[in-house]
Amino acid sequence: MERYIGIDAHSTSCTIAIVGPSGRHLGSQVVETSGRALVEAIRKIPRPRHLCMEEGTQSAWLHELLAPEVEELVVASVMVSRGPKSDVHDAFGLAEALRLAAISTPVFKAPTRFALLRELVRAHSMVTRDVVRTQNRIKSTYRARGVPTTGNSVYRADQRDEWLARLPATSRASAELLYSALDALREVKHTAQRQLSASESTIGSKTRRPEHRACSPSTTCREHAAWSSTREPQQNQALMRRSPAAIATRLE
Repeated sequence: MERYIGIDAHSTSCTIAIVGPSGRHLGSQVVETSGRALVEAIRKIPRPRHLCMEEGTQSAWLHELLAPEVEELVVASVMVSRGPKSDVHDAFGLAEALRLAAISTPVFKAPTRFALLRELVRAHSMVTRDVVRTQNRIKSTYRARGVPTTGNSVYRADQRDEWLARLPATSRASAELLYSALDALREVKHTAQRQLSASESTIGSKTRRPEHRACSPSTTCREHAAWSSTREPQQNQALMRRSPAAIATRLE
């Protein structure tokens, strides 16, 4: 008898719900969010097993962990929860949606493919946002004292003393701290860019097909990595038009 399993995952615990082929609720349990506990809980459920979970922070890890234990594993985009909110309700909802083939937007998962590239792109994206956030805070410090800040000269190291002189002494200390944070983040961003370039070059050389032409200025190795995935040709063409961060996210 088919078993349809829904998992509502959280940082410390996961709620597992089981539905039979007729829609009958066969049971639920709360399991610690650890690899061993989750695998043991899934193995206790009779085969064949069909598992569904929502996309989230832990979905890639859970997919890699539980895929060998089930006949089918589907990661769904975040679903709108109707009615009373509870982990058990959400887990049964995922299992029921899988049973009825009602998951309209499954999320592609390949945790072991392009894993390094994907993580480096994610880190680079986070550091870039931190740089922009710090720059905005620097400008906000000047605006708070009535000092207009147009352009990017306020961030330049060779003009920093000139800009700091426009602030009263009470505001200079905080501005100097923000400048120090900006310098450190820029260095981290440059390191992330170097690692990302090295990773994409390695992946490009491994995934290039014999009939592949060499990368040109208009076709980067990162795009070739996306092109060489197992997606349909139309989906791959759409990936080509995306930014590097979007490509790595979609490859996830």
